[in-house]
Amino acid sequence: MGETYVFNKNTPLKVTGRGGTSFDEPIEYFNKNIKSFNCLIYFTDGEADIPKEKPKGPILWVHSSHSYEVNKELPGQKIKLEK
Repeated sequence: MGETYVFNKNTPLKVTGRGGTSFDEPIEYFNKNIKSFNCLIYFTDGEADIPKEKPKGPILWVHSSHSYEVNKELPGQKIKLEK
């Protein structure tokens, strides 16, 4: 699994990566820790395979303004940011 960060004032301002996206790892983490969260908010360009893992709680996919289109096959609610 990639790195996870607790969101606080010391969270790294720069998180890097490129390609090889798997939506499954964050959903697996969410599912294993479901009692600690109300929902999962996933910021993405939407360009990855549909996750095999099904979320056990609400999920919101926030597609970047650079996304070609909103990936309608993703489970849960979806929005796209405007420029």
